[in-house]
Amino acid sequence: MTAVSSPDLVFGEPCDLFISSVYNRAAGGSINNTIPPLLRFMRCVSDLTATVSDHANVLGNPQPPTSPFAEGVAAGDATDTAVVFWTRLPDPNAPATLEIATDPDFTNIVQTVSTSSPAGADGTVKEDVGGLSPSTVYYYRFTQGSDVSPVGRVKTAPAPTDAVPVRFAITGDANPYFRPYSVLDVLRLQDVDGWFYIGDTVYSDDDRGDGFIADQLAEYQQKHRESRVDTPLREMMRNFATYVQWDDHESVNDISGTVPAFQSRLIDGNQAFRQYFPIREDPGDPMQLYRKFQWGTSAEFYLLDLRQYRSPKIVCCEPPDPPIVEINFDPGTLGECPLGGQVILPDPACQAALADPSRTYIGTAQKQWLKNSLLSSTATFKFILNGPPITQFGMQPYDRWEAWPAERTEILDFIEANNIKNVIWLSTDFHALIASEQSVDADFAHSIPEVVVGAIGMDTILREIVSAAPSIVPLLPALPALIPQVTAYDIDRFNGAVVTVDPNASPPTATLDAYGRSGEVLLSTTFEAAP
Repeated sequence: MTAVSSPDLVFGEPCDLFISSVYNRAAGGSINNTIPPLLRFMRCVSDLTATVSDHANVLGNPQPPTSPFAEGVAAGDATDTAVVFWTRLPDPNAPATLEIATDPDFTNIVQTVSTSSPAGADGTVKEDVGGLSPSTVYYYRFTQGSDVSPVGRVKTAPAPTDAVPVRFAITGDANPYFRPYSVLDVLRLQDVDGWFYIGDTVYSDDDRGDGFIADQLAEYQQKHRESRVDTPLREMMRNFATYVQWDDHESVNDISGTVPAFQSRLIDGNQAFRQYFPIREDPGDPMQLYRKFQWGTSAEFYLLDLRQYRSPKIVCCEPPDPPIVEINFDPGTLGECPLGGQVILPDPACQAALADPSRTYIGTAQKQWLKNSLLSSTATFKFILNGPPITQFGMQPYDRWEAWPAERTEILDFIEANNIKNVIWLSTDFHALIASEQSVDADFAHSIPEVVVGAIGMDTILREIVSAAPSIVPLLPALPALIPQVTAYDIDRFNGAVVTVDPNASPPTATLDAYGRSGEVLLSTTFEAAP
């Protein structure tokens, strides 16, 4: 142990900062780390091994696939009686057929649907098929002429009155530059009922993988096609019901949808996102992405849209910029402090501007929908699928819930005032595994259970911080004392999680197990349902 943690030993990435990148708070609130140095070292070594294996796999298995249905197949937004089926056709101008069966050999075909790609959809098709049975595994395939797609598999949700276990995966943040997304292979082996793909499913504003930044529909579509080159992603979508949520990088970094400067990219990014995923669209407003799903009596899931309706972002700047800057312009070329100043931590005046109750993070209609949905839910556990974390971190807060504190407080007050029990926030966006468990006041005013997971392929938050400010490295050991609301973290590892809800336990439980690329369990935490 002493040798592994010795400052005289120098390791390369990802082991150079292993002592400070993995933490689990001791019982009783102590800041002592319960994970020994040797185990922390083994984590980074296993991650390095996974990196080597990933690269070897890509070299040995060239991508994309040779199937005429190169982008694969998917099914999602599954309810107890309906599923949305998706693919991209080999010939976008010719009709095709969707077959749905109860066996992988298609000896018992239950529905056959004729389909075609709408104009401007880049060859993609989506069919919302009803008349299905609850808790049933279906197999499906698309045919076009002599071309036959891979066979997909999807499980419908249980009936709303069924008290059955629920097992689902969750992760997000996928930049094709970091392919393959081998974390998804680990999650796929867990045999889940479905998976939640939460935010930054492409990085339209990152040119590292393909040399361009998207700002119009055809380019956004190309970004999505690039993402489907990844075999683990295609296989995850082919085998399990996909419930997808967007964040900012499907359009442009830190987008606030109410800002006119962002409108064209908001619309085009939204359209490409809906075209490339099995999303059930709202007939009254196709751009609406927030929606909910119930899995029996055990769980209800709420997928939020944290981008389309939010008020402009505010940042605090140093001179020569004014101390408070509202981002009502495109900062891509000017920077968020357009006169050359640096973004700084909020002072009292800036905090007051952030706390203006007229500012909204999710919009009036979505906020009322969330309140009504939570209030009327009969499910034991209510999972809010969330992008930027709701936990108070303090460091550069401007894109997270904590920069809209009035609305965050309003929602959390509503949950407490109405005694809505067993609400758990499951978040992504931070490129780290971070747990703020139920006994901790994550915003110093409310008991907010939140677990942040991902990325499956993006610069980890540790690498982003060190790249932007190398001088912060000596301060990393003090991190547990600076964020007492956080119970555990692993901030330098690709990861995803599996949540298992057991309605038959006494009391019912929701257990989250987070996995790294090598299959090791990085975190296991259990939430017990309050009566």
